[in-house]
Amino acid sequence: MMRLLSMKANLQKNLFIGMVLTALTGCGTIKEFFAADAYEAPPAELTEFQVEFEPKNIWSTNTGDGANTAYANMAPWLQGNSIVTVDHKGDVRSHNIENGRREWRTRLNISVASGVGGGGRTHCSWCPVR
Repeated sequence: MMRLLSMKANLQKNLFIGMVLTALTGCGTIKEFFAADAYEAPPAELTEFQVEFEPKNIWSTNTGDGANTAYANMAPWLQGNSIVTVDHKGDVRSHNIENGRREWRTRLNISVASGVGGGGRTHCSWCPVR
């Protein structure tokens, strides 16, 4: 008798879950349900502007492998006459901002998910002393 009651309770629970899932899929996707209330502002009109300067490429260099296809904010960091970059493998490089010559390079041997940063007189806490 107890076994029969247990089977009946399981059947009722499974039927309830099945009905809820059927109702959710029958009414469209959840995304469509909430999308009806979403508001998208129209794009702003473009305005005329006076060109103040033409950018030019002064130098170019390899700064590592970037982040491949993964999204990561691998922004460089500027301090004084140096620009410091890091790639997703932990390859950190500092270049002279005037001519692009590499000043130093170090490998962290860890994966990195964000760009470099620092303060004071040093580039970063793990960079060689200059």
